[in-house]
Amino acid sequence: MLLLKISSKKLAKQSFTAAIRSFSTSSDFTTTDSDSSSQVKNIIDPYKNQYTDFLKNVGVYEEANDDTLKAMYYLDSAALKGWATPEGTDKYYRMSQYGEVEGLSVHHENFNGLFHNELLKLSSLGIGTYMGEPDDATDFAMYNAIKTSVLSGGLNHIDTAPNYRYMKSERTVGKILNVLHHKYDIERDQLFVSSKGGYVPEDAANLISQREMIGHLINEVGVPEDAITQESGHCLHPKFLEHQLDETLKRLNLECLDVYYLHNPYEGQGPYNTDNVFFDQLAEAFEFLESAVQKGKIRGYGIASYSCFRVKPSESKLHLSVQKVHQLAQKVGGAEHHFRYVQVPINIMMPEAFCEPW
Repeated sequence: MLLLKISSKKLAKQSFTAAIRSFSTSSDFTTTDSDSSSQVKNIIDPYKNQYTDFLKNVGVYEEANDDTLKAMYYLDSAALKGWATPEGTDKYYRMSQYGEVEGLSVHHENFNGLFHNELLKLSSLGIGTYMGEPDDATDFAMYNAIKTSVLSGGLNHIDTAPNYRYMKSERTVGKILNVLHHKYDIERDQLFVSSKGGYVPEDAANLISQREMIGHLINEVGVPEDAITQESGHCLHPKFLEHQLDETLKRLNLECLDVYYLHNPYEGQGPYNTDNVFFDQLAEAFEFLESAVQKGKIRGYGIASYSCFRVKPSESKLHLSVQKVHQLAQKVGGAEHHFRYVQVPINIMMPEAFCEPW
């Protein structure tokens, strides 16, 4: 087989535009009807008419979807190096702002900087990976949703977690990050990627239940049994977080995350512990996360919450003070600590982050 790699910027721009158009106009990629599995089957491997595992057949799918002149890109499975940078995110921003890719037009106010790094250009909309069944059809739909969104020039922020769809969401994100890098020249430094740790995840691909996973964590990883809150399947112990972070990076095919969130720490721990015990756990978790920054595994960390920052301070065992958490981060990491992010629901039914003083 003759393998070709074309590096011409003109060809790259043409193929980039062609990819977007093919995804925006082709009805073949629809997976919303009741016969979506058989529909996906023919897209993944139209030659052999086989459909067993989309994530194992991404290479076959992309080879059939020959919208660039690159070949065999998917065989390179080495972890992607780097993280989102001002230079990389500016390059992504310029694709849709200055005609560097024909056909893209994204409003400049779609991109904003961060409070601690105004030079990063991040899309105001990100894509989440929580919803959906742990099946092949959802893998396919999620893969193409991320691909379409990123290639639109308007979205460079991807969020996931190991317990989303029983590890399948992280695996799907890892596949598309690899393809975006090797096939479409969307480099790692153009994308802002976050994941989470806290809940003991189940593994759909290998049929590992939470109970089996807890046994593995205790017996082989060395997580103390009493550090796992059985009622919520939640843990903040440094050994657990270290193991979870390393496994997340493997599934995402990355060397470094832009953000690593503690996933619902107060929701998972607060009702079952005194606040003194919880804040001791949180301090140990922050110590680990600061060390992960120093090792180059993450760039910063935060707390992904559902209710703890939204409910009133008077609601005992439900409310968590973000000011108190910030003070703890300062105590652990000093003035240059890396606790920089809070994830909280904001919608018409949950408006607290916009309108409440706490």
